[in-house]
Amino acid sequence: MHPELKHGLIFAVANVPLYLVLGWVFFRSWAGFFEAVGYVLTPDWVSLFRGRSIEDTWETLKVFIFVGLSVLLVYQEHHRWHQHHDPPLPSAQAATVVD
Repeated sequence: MHPELKHGLIFAVANVPLYLVLGWVFFRSWAGFFEAVGYVLTPDWVSLFRGRSIEDTWETLKVFIFVGLSVLLVYQEHHRWHQHHDPPLPSAQAATVVD
């Protein structure tokens, strides 16, 4: 397995407690989370005919923000890990060629 992929998977699994806290902030309960996922899976026109278009939009937005923040968290940790643990490039490789 590629080391970068391995580090990303380790960070993703290690962050499960943070996902749970972040999920509680957005959804307050598992029922709220599953209700929001239900809105994501429901076509917009169905929610419109049910008179739940605004709830659908809000719950869908919450799910996408939750997923986006979770992915951003793993990316940021992965980036910082490599920033502090990768060896620096030799000076000949680090220099940029200017024309």
